[in-house]
Amino acid sequence: MKRFSSLLATAFLAALFLSSCSQGWQQYALPTLPQKEGLQIDIEPLDNKYDRHGPIEVQFTVTNVGDTPVRINRAQTPLEGKFTTDYFSISHKKHDVYYTGTRRPRNPYLPGLKQRIQLKPGESISGVVDISQGYEFQKGGKYTLAFHGSTVNRLPDSPEVEIKLK
Repeated sequence: MKRFSSLLATAFLAALFLSSCSQGWQQYALPTLPQKEGLQIDIEPLDNKYDRHGPIEVQFTVTNVGDTPVRINRAQTPLEGKFTTDYFSISHKKHDVYYTGTRRPRNPYLPGLKQRIQLKPGESISGVVDISQGYEFQKGGKYTLAFHGSTVNRLPDSPEVEIKLK
């Protein structure tokens, strides 16, 4: 009986400790980085119609449309020159296209200095990416494509564009 009450007391103290830790831990959680305001994202297909078995290149452009210089992070964007995460939303007839690229997690609070870029008001930076290197296109037809910003790159989402595959 003494052993049972000792186990019960230990369980009670453990539950009390864990609940106080979980409540106190929330005050130390890192804040979510806001997306940058004054930035515009544009995606432009480089061709009118693509072969689904060949390269499908699109130009990705970030423009500072604000009044002040803005620092952005090229990580997890087409500006990196390779796929490190699923940063596009691509669909065909309301079905999502499967991402086949690599996933390289990044800490949004410690981006590399080489990844940071400063854009002055009116300044743009562009990069071309072959989306067939990161996504699986199985059929021809019309696809919609949009970029989705994240806490790592702190970019806003882009408007949807349409690409055609044969």
